[in-house]
Amino acid sequence: MFSSSKFIEDFSQYTSKALNDFIYECNNGNDIFFVSSEQEALEKLSKAK
Repeated sequence: MFSSSKFIEDFSQYTSKALNDFIYECNNGNDIFFVSSEQEALEKLSKAK
């Protein structure tokens, strides 16, 4: 069983298209989330399947 993970940081400072695409795809899934605050991480984790 895999549990969801969260990474909390302001990722807007990174300009790499590849990294931004990766973050976008992860945030549309249910396992890995890149968020800017702990509150946002808790909200994403509570909605994860």
